[in-house]
Amino acid sequence: MKRLSSDQGNALLEGVGFAAIAFGLLMTLGLNVLTLERDELTLMSIARNSMRAFLLQDAEDLESAVAMFQEQTTLANDALDVRVRCERQDCRTRGNLIWLEIHSDDLVASAFGVIGE
Repeated sequence: MKRLSSDQGNALLEGVGFAAIAFGLLMTLGLNVLTLERDELTLMSIARNSMRAFLLQDAEDLESAVAMFQEQTTLANDALDVRVRCERQDCRTRGNLIWLEIHSDDLVASAFGVIGE
C-alpha cells in the first residue's frame, strides 16, 4: 500500500513539472510574437512618417528621413535597407509616383506617395 501512494505522488509531480515547462515555452513563444509584431508596426510607422516628411515638409531625401525617424524608435541600432523607386527618373517632378520600401531582417514595410507642388 505504501508503494502505491508514492507512485501517485510521482505522477502528480511529473504532471505539474510538464505543465510548468509547457507554460514557460508557450509564454516565450507569445513574447516573441509580440516583439515581432511591435517591430513590424514600428517599421511601418517609420516608412509612413518618412514618406510624409519627404512629401509635406520638403525633407532632403527619403534616406535621411528614414534615418531621422529610426533614431526615435526601438529599431535605432538595427541596419535598415532603404529602397526608393520613382515612376520617372526624377523623384521631384510634380505628379510623379514614389515608392519606399524598408527591409529589416525578415520584415518589410512600404509606403507610396504622389509628389505634389
